[in-house]
Amino acid sequence: MRVQFGSESLSRFVGIRSQRSKQSLSAAVFGKQVSVESSKRDRYGRDIGKITVDGQDANLGQIRQGMAWHYKAYEKEQSPADRSA
Repeated sequence: MRVQFGSESLSRFVGIRSQRSKQSLSAAVFGKQVSVESSKRDRYGRDIGKITVDGQDANLGQIRQGMAWHYKAYEKEQSPADRSA
């Protein structure tokens, strides 16, 4: 996945399992307006955040389709609403 911020682009989606899952995410976001909520960076300087498309959580959609997985270690960093989703 590639997210453009002006001339800077980021491409990372934690938990992608295969080329098929990358294609699934691309199909969900291609040509659409996406929103990225990021409040943290990892040790490599990459933004960590929530991606929404048409008001829907794209990250959660990937998990529900079996295309990505949830890291329990980071669960406490999620909002209560995101944890219960």
